[in-house]
Amino acid sequence: MKATPLVQDADIRAVWQADLHAVGCLTCGVAFLTPDQWEAPRPLCPACLAETLEPQPARLRSEPPEKVVPFTSLTSAYLSSAFGAWLRGVWLRPSDLRVERLLSRLMRVYVPMWLVDGQVVGAWQAHMGFDYQVESSQERFNENKGWTAQRLIETQVRWEPRVGWLERSYHNLAVPALEKREEATLMARLGPFELEQASAYSSAAIANAAVYVPSLLPEQAWPLARATLDHSATADCQRAAGAQHNDEFSLDVDYGNLNWTQLLLPCYVTYYKDDAGRLVPVWVNGQSGHIGGKRRASLRKAWFATGVLGAAAVFNFLVGVLLALLGAEAVASLAMMLGFILALVAALPVLWAWQFNQREA
Repeated sequence: MKATPLVQDADIRAVWQADLHAVGCLTCGVAFLTPDQWEAPRPLCPACLAETLEPQPARLRSEPPEKVVPFTSLTSAYLSSAFGAWLRGVWLRPSDLRVERLLSRLMRVYVPMWLVDGQVVGAWQAHMGFDYQVESSQERFNENKGWTAQRLIETQVRWEPRVGWLERSYHNLAVPALEKREEATLMARLGPFELEQASAYSSAAIANAAVYVPSLLPEQAWPLARATLDHSATADCQRAAGAQHNDEFSLDVDYGNLNWTQLLLPCYVTYYKDDAGRLVPVWVNGQSGHIGGKRRASLRKAWFATGVLGAAAVFNFLVGVLLALLGAEAVASLAMMLGFILALVAALPVLWAWQFNQREA
């Protein structure tokens, strides 16, 4: 398989029919194609939110994407409601973690996948399993009825060796275009996409959006593509045999007519600042509206709440002592009891915030 060449901006614009520039992040190393107006003059990296995007050539194939899953009509009202629901349960939030801030910072981003066409030709062999039912009975004793027989139907599997010849073409099998860790992180944040809703690529579809440059090129992604082709072939052979199970399946095949194109998946990236001023990314599936990212409680606000409750506890104790010295013992007891209760709950804000952040991490 030929190595994917480096491409300059002029070639990208000619192939993609869009005013795109290749940039790379000096902090995380991720490369993007960005439009002219992208977050000027100091663009943020959608992957790590650092202001370190610099022009660089990109390693790209010499054709535009084949398909794009479009952004659905996620209105500001819908996203506002979705962010509000996502933040529900975060009792003490950083001051910057607000729905309006998240909405104002939304960036449109496309994540790539490979679509692979290929032909699989060769021999296969396997043990195929066929379900069948066996009838039996089980004796049960009941004090009123004595011994009774209960009819049982069990499903068992009959295994048979099978061999065959496969000649099948497959189209648009989805294969990751990003490194394993990066792909897993993004898909965990974004959730699933309905790929069947993809439409043909057009430059208008990617307007005002940044596009991830594949970090897993076809020459590196071929083992994943081969495994996907093998999985499809295995399923076809099992269906052809009329079996419900397979075991020890092996293929001795050739792979031909391979064709790789890109599919683009839509998402939004936004962020908020934590107590230390660090930018925390929040991702939104541009098709389903699913929100992924870390919610953080504010330890600064938690410590402040703990301080206020602690000061109130001390104040009530002192008032109780003073009232006791003045002879108002009943009122003094109430004040000291209230102080004791406040002392007990004073640590709760910090404890809750710490535990919440641990869970989110």
